[in-house]
Amino acid sequence: MSLLVVTVDTEADDLWSLPATYTCRNVSRLPAFQAVCERHGVRPTYLVSHEVMADVEARAQMVELAGRQRCEIGTHLHGFSTPPEKPLTADDRRAIPFAYEYPASVVREKLDYLTQLIEATFGRRPRTIRWGQWGLNGSLVPIMEELGYFVDTTVTPGIDWRDFSEERAATAPSFVGAPLAPYSLDRDDVRRAGQSSILEVPATVVYQARWHRPVHEALSRIRLGRVSRRVRLAPRWLRPFPWVSGEALFDVAQAAVRAGAPLLNMMLHSSELLPGGSPYASTQADVDRTLANLDAFFGRLAARGLRSVGLEETFGLFGRPSTARPSVAVPAVSASA
Repeated sequence: MSLLVVTVDTEADDLWSLPATYTCRNVSRLPAFQAVCERHGVRPTYLVSHEVMADVEARAQMVELAGRQRCEIGTHLHGFSTPPEKPLTADDRRAIPFAYEYPASVVREKLDYLTQLIEATFGRRPRTIRWGQWGLNGSLVPIMEELGYFVDTTVTPGIDWRDFSEERAATAPSFVGAPLAPYSLDRDDVRRAGQSSILEVPATVVYQARWHRPVHEALSRIRLGRVSRRVRLAPRWLRPFPWVSGEALFDVAQAAVRAGAPLLNMMLHSSELLPGGSPYASTQADVDRTLANLDAFFGRLAARGLRSVGLEETFGLFGRPSTARPSVAVPAVSASA
C-alpha cells in the first residue's frame, strides 16, 4: 500500500437539500482537515466548484490554504451553478442536470469560464477535474482535452447511478465494468481504456469478495442494483464517514490492493466537515469522529510506507506520453512531511 490520492469536492453547503441560494461556510473547516493530512504527509487535492469561487470569503480562505503549498487545486464543475446561465429546465438548481445534458458548446463555455477563474485566483491553470454528480460520458472528453486538462477523477467503478433515482434513470451514468486502476479515457465509452490524452483516476470503489463483482454487475444490468446493495454485494467506497472507523477504511484499502489497484483514491465532500452541511454529519461530534477516523487511517498507511501524491502528480506516474502536453514531475512525498 504505497500510493494515496485524496480528492475533496470543494463545494457549497448541503447541496443534497437543493438550496435556493448557496453558502460555503464549510470551507472554513478545511484547515482542520488539512492539519490531519499534513500530520501524515498526505497531500489532498481540492476540486473547487463555482459556488466556492463566487463566495468572496470562501475564495479567500481557499487562496490562503493553497498558499501553504501542501495541497493541489483542481476543478469541480456543476453545470447548474456555473456561468454562463443557459438553463435546460425551469429551475436547473432543483433539476440538477448532468453536465453532458447541456449542448457541448455550453459545457465548453462553462468549463472555460471556471478554468480561467481558478487560474486567475490561484495563479496556476487547473489540470484536474471531477464532474458534478459523477456525470461523465464520452462527449466531455474532447472538451477536457481542448481546455488542457490532464486528469479526470469522475469514474466510480461498479456504480450504476441509474439505480439511485428513478427520475434520472434515463440520463444518469453507469460505470459498471470500469477499471479500478488508472487508464486513458476512451472518447466513446468512458468505462474502457482508449486513445484520449485524459488519464482517468477512478475513485476507489471495490468489492469485498471476487465473486461479488460478476453477481452485482449482472444484477445491475437488469436494473436490480438496489437488491445487490441490500444484500451487500455492491462495492464499498474508500470514503470517510463518522461511522466508518480507521480500521474499516484500512480494510477497504487492503481489498483494493488485493484487487490490483496500484493507487488508492479516497474522496469526500468539503461540506461533510461542517455540522449540518451534509446528510452525513449533523453534529460537531460527527465531524470530530470523521477526522479521528481519517487520522487513524492515515496513520496506518504511514506506518506501512505511505506515499501521498496530488491528483495532477498521478499523470507523471500513469499518463502515457503525449505530444499535446508535457509530462508532470512527481516529487516524492514522505509520510513524515
